[in-house]
Parts: sequence; C-alpha cells; structure tokens
Amino acid sequence: MKMLWDKIKAWMPLLAGILVISCTLWSVWTYVPAKYELAKRLEAEPVLAAEEESETQEEPEIIELPDKEEHTEPVGDSTLEKIVENQKYKDGIYYGSGTGFAGELTVKVTIEKGKIVSIEVVSYADGDNYVRRAQKLLSSIISKQSTNVDTVSGATYSSTGLIKAVRAALAKAKAEDTKKEKKDKKDQKDKKDKKDKKEDRTLSGEYENGTYEGSGKGYLGGITKVRIRVRDNRITKIVIVSNHDTKSFFEMAKDTIIKRILNMQTTEVDAVSNATFSSNGIKSAVADALSKAKKNAGGGEEEPTEDQPVEDQPEEEEESDLGEPVTYSNLSTWVEAGESFDSYAIYLDISVLNGKIKSIVFSQKNRFGGDENNQGYSEYALSTLMELLYNKKSTEGIDTVSGATYSSRAIMAIVEQALERYQSEMEGQE
Repeated sequence: MKMLWDKIKAWMPLLAGILVISCTLWSVWTYVPAKYELAKRLEAEPVLAAEEESETQEEPEIIELPDKEEHTEPVGDSTLEKIVENQKYKDGIYYGSGTGFAGELTVKVTIEKGKIVSIEVVSYADGDNYVRRAQKLLSSIISKQSTNVDTVSGATYSSTGLIKAVRAALAKAKAEDTKKEKKDKKDQKDKKDKKDKKEDRTLSGEYENGTYEGSGKGYLGGITKVRIRVRDNRITKIVIVSNHDTKSFFEMAKDTIIKRILNMQTTEVDAVSNATFSSNGIKSAVADALSKAKKNAGGGEEEPTEDQPVEDQPEEEEESDLGEPVTYSNLSTWVEAGESFDSYAIYLDISVLNGKIKSIVFSQKNRFGGDENNQGYSEYALSTLMELLYNKKSTEGIDTVSGATYSSRAIMAIVEQALERYQSEMEGQE
C-alpha cells in the first residue's frame, strides 16, 4: 500500500498540470462574450456624455436693452472713416484716449519691432457690456496692424471710442520719415501744386450762368449741401450751406477740396488724405449743382441782363444767401418721457440766414440721458427732419418722424426757438 502511495505522489505534479491545462482549455472553449450588455453600454454612454455636457455648458449671456421709442434704428455703414496710416512706429508703450458713448476711454498700446503687439483697455466710462463687446475689435487691429476695422454691432459708440483711442496712441508712436522720404514727399507736393496752379481752365461742356444748389452724401450718409456760381463756363464760387459730417474731418477737407475744384474746374480731383468721405461729399454736391447748370437742364437762377431793373434782379437775393448765417449754439429742450423711457435733454446748434434754416447739428453738450440708444433715436429723427426743414422759415406743415415722435417734437421745438430769436434780433436792428 505504501509503495502504491509513493508511486501516486511521484505522478501528482504531472496530474496537477494536466488538470490546470484542461480547465483552461474548457474555459476558453465555452466562453461567450456578453455582447448584449456591451452593446447596451455603448448605446447608453453617448447619451450620458451628452447629458453631462449639457449640464456643464454655460448658459449664454443675455443682455436686455431698455425699450425706447418704438422705431427701427437707421441702417447705415457702421465703420469709421478710413485713414492712411503711418505703418512705421517706434518701440515702446503709448497711451491714447477717445470718446465713447458716456465719456472717455483710454488704452495702452505696446509696440515691439515696429509692430503693434498688444492693446489693453485701461479705463472707460461706458457700460461694461458695451465695452466687453467692443474689445473684440482690438484683436483685429493687432492682426491687421491697422485701425481701419469695422465697429462691433451693438456697441458702435464704444467701438468708435476704442478705435480713436488706439489712433491717438499710435500718433505718439509715429516714426519720423528719413531724409529721402521727406524729399520724395516734398517733390510730389511741389509737382501737384504746380499742376493745380494751371490757369484759364474751364468746365467741360456748356453751362448756363447762374447760382445753383446741390447735395451729396458725406460721412455715414450725412448730407452735404453746397451753393455754386457759374459764369462764362467757369465755377467762380462755392459755398458750403450745411453738412452733417464730423466737424474736424469736414474742416480738414473743405478748403482744400473747394480750392482744387476751382483751380481745376472739375469735380474729378483727389480727396484730402484722412478725410475721404467728407471730400467725396463736397465733390458730389458740387457735381449735383453742376448738373442743374447744364444748358437746357433748368433748376438754377438765371444771371440778370444789363437791361433788367436792379430791383427785379434775383442776383441780389442770391448775394445775401451767400453771406454768413447766424448760428445759435446749445439751444435745448427736454424730450418727453414715454411709457418705457425717461425724459432727457437735447441740445442743438442751429444756423439761420435770411430767416431760413440752413443747418441743424447736435451740440457737444449732448449726453442723451446717458443711454446710447437715445442718441440713435435722436440722430434718426434729425437726419430726416433736416431734409424737410432746410431753407424753411417755419416748422408749420412738417410732421414728426414716424416711430420717433418724441425726438421729433423736441427738435422742432428748438428750431422754433432759433427762428423766433432770429426774427426778434432782426426786428431789433430795424
């Protein structure tokens, strides 16, 4: 018996190995993957992932703007006037400021290796939401290395303020031209001046003698009106009647463009650098007036003949209209409060000549109740009313602008103030 047990013990390791191998083979042979459970899990996981993503996704920010006068804001070009930029800057850090809707915005511009590398908003008076929106354009300025970028929709005034602030900073960073560049610019200017001084030029075509008015579109679609005099097929005088452009840009363009047109006797002259839109507004207004001066076109005042009595000559009346208008500054009243907006003050500068309205522009004092939308409504009303009020001696018969009733009423009330003051002053002089 003992001998049998000794023999079995000798074979036990081998028997144990055979047993393990057999169990392993059986497990592999009989294994069936849990396909249903795996498929079910794969179907469920994307749903769970989507739910988790939905739960963690931030809600979009909703900015509710207050309701104002019920009308659609005017649709127009929302970009600033394009400028010719230096593109050569000195390295360093420069600060600049511009005016937004509620006040001044200041930026810090960093220049490295002659390039704009960063722009930081240092301070501002506008609302946080508007400035946050407007800051999106700063990356465009850096990538384009230019401030000729579009404003941000919904934050137009803040965008404009930031662009002007960057331009102010870059003006301080401007690098000086080399001697050769200065000489080249001087040579080009001398050549142009010499060309402009050519005399005895006349208009191309046949034009009737007389005085004519015309209008053209300037900056952001604003209307520029001019009055011209034509004699012997030449433009002898150009007078600006009214305009709605930014004052600094218009003043930059006015004298130069008028001089060029008179010298060249054509409206096909170069625009003034950095005041392109204002230049084009004057040129198109003169062209419009010339179209009325063409022979058989009609639309102008005929030149009086020598035989015509002095008292019947329209020339005298035109001479008086070519005089300087009287301007009343900072005339004001309050825009009545509506159901969804508060009352706010409005200030206008109004020019009157011979008892007729010649121009209406917003005064610098305007704050429009601290609401950016109010300015849009008021500008919409004024741009429409100016067309109706120009050369009028009264607001009688002129309706308010549809959808901007309150703003229209206030503007017409201020116009009546100006006309009454003018009439009173004229009677006092008599």
